[in-house]
Amino acid sequence: MDLDSLQCFISLARYLNFTKAAEKEHLTQPSLSRKINNLEQELGIQLFIRNSHQVILTDAGKEFFYDTEKYLEAYYIAIRKAQNIHSGYRNSLKIGVGLYEQDLLSPFLYEFSRLHTDIEFNCYQYGYLELAKRFEQGLLDIILTSDKYFCDIDLNGSIVHLIHASPWVIAISSRDPLSKVPLLTRNSLENQTMVTMSEGNISDLIDHFKALGALKSIAYVNTFHTKMLMIDSCLGVGTIPRFVNTNGYPNIKKLDFEANYCPRLFYILCRKGTQNTSAHIFVKEYMAALPHITNPVQKREEI
Repeated sequence: MDLDSLQCFISLARYLNFTKAAEKEHLTQPSLSRKINNLEQELGIQLFIRNSHQVILTDAGKEFFYDTEKYLEAYYIAIRKAQNIHSGYRNSLKIGVGLYEQDLLSPFLYEFSRLHTDIEFNCYQYGYLELAKRFEQGLLDIILTSDKYFCDIDLNGSIVHLIHASPWVIAISSRDPLSKVPLLTRNSLENQTMVTMSEGNISDLIDHFKALGALKSIAYVNTFHTKMLMIDSCLGVGTIPRFVNTNGYPNIKKLDFEANYCPRLFYILCRKGTQNTSAHIFVKEYMAALPHITNPVQKREEI
């Protein structure tokens, strides 16, 4: 199995079109088809279902695509790192954030990057499960994340600092009459639709939001911006961490809830054994600057 064949497989899995995948890999269609056939024969599995109308990944193909895409990404990152070291450029930081944490990063990153001009920065955003996996695979040096998938992280091998533990707020459109209420209660949310990025079956989501009262319904969205769009359009309300910046949504207000609703805490992590000293410097200076980034958090023991 060679890297060219894997790259051809990934291109076809992304485009699900032989013509586009062949163009991407600068091959003829028959050459691409032969590479895919040879790969399937070598693996002893069918990766694609193809006919004259469409190309579809099999279940085995989907799993293989998920794993090989990460493998090749790690391979190319390793090449870039080696090339940078060969060129004399050693300092780099790959920083990952989840769905909200960019607002905990941006106030600090601006100042830090200007004090450390020798460091090359790359920032990535993923859902929390993918963020945890990429950190564990060594694809990210530092992550700012909620504790949602801490079970997938080797916390004993990581430096972990709590960075935000305040109660969450309710985001609501200023067009909604409920936005005039100074403090939201369980009763006031009874006829509201909750807009959420949390995945899961409806019974799990109802249980997740039970602290907020008997909601009318729950609507799932896949991005923060679509969540804000729904709320801005009076199609529901949503819970967000207090630190989230909503200045880009002038019609959305942040209101306190009567209960101490704090479903997730937020942390910054890097690996203890990393040879990247810039990661340790970043975390140390971030924690020193934390009172200026957000409200001071209650001190707790590190995990």
